[in-house]
Amino acid sequence: MKKQNGQKVLMVLAVVALALCGRYFLKYLFHPADAAVAPTPAPVIQPQKTPVPKGDTITVTVLGNVENPGAYLVVKGCSVQIAIERAGGHLQGADLSEIDLSVPLYEDTLIHIP
Repeated sequence: MKKQNGQKVLMVLAVVALALCGRYFLKYLFHPADAAVAPTPAPVIQPQKTPVPKGDTITVTVLGNVENPGAYLVVKGCSVQIAIERAGGHLQGADLSEIDLSVPLYEDTLIHIP
């Protein structure tokens, strides 16, 4: 008799566990509200409008108050001014007073325009 009672208890626990699992899957995995949400499209990256320079090129990064911050290919030894121009020029509020625009650049230079 005790063995049958133990089996009945296990059956009831199994049914309860299956019901809870089924409810979870129905509620969280197949929620109809999720289907109504449109996926966010990936951003479109526009190609650079300025031509890539010829000759020995280096990569410099221009950040801060410029039109298009990012990494750019420039001719080895060119000036900071050229790199800023490749980034679309400085914005109206940019402070260039403490930046030497004639300094020649080398590989992996980081230029920050405040």
